[in-house]
Amino acid sequence: MFLPGYMSDMAGSKATALFDWAQSEGRACLLLDYSGCGESSGDFADGTLSRWRDEVAALVEARCDGPAILVGSSMGGWLMLLAGLALGERLAGLVGIAAAPDFTEWGLDATQQVALERGETVLKENPYGPEPPRPTPGSGATRRPT
Repeated sequence: MFLPGYMSDMAGSKATALFDWAQSEGRACLLLDYSGCGESSGDFADGTLSRWRDEVAALVEARCDGPAILVGSSMGGWLMLLAGLALGERLAGLVGIAAAPDFTEWGLDATQQVALERGETVLKENPYGPEPPRPTPGSGATRRPT
């Protein structure tokens, strides 16, 4: 199962490359979008890392026969570790691609950190586009059709 990074989805180049490789090798591969991303419904800002972890684990339980290997990119690497702990004996391995196991460290100042801990949304400048990234990520999953 591939777990994409923050603000990425199952149509990204890493996800599709892994999916294509798995198909060429006759292996199963499951891709997902977190809620509010890609093909999943929901509002991205409503989710949490623990919710994503629970949904990744539930998707593995529902769709995977036997042990699972989790492949996580960036923030997906953090979720890979969290979901791996939740899967217990079902986990066969982990592959991190530029994994960010410290993803919850946003580089916030003290005022921003207090606001985030109160449940407020903290917006920061986004160097990659007009929308500010939100340090309040969500969860959810869909399966890429084969």
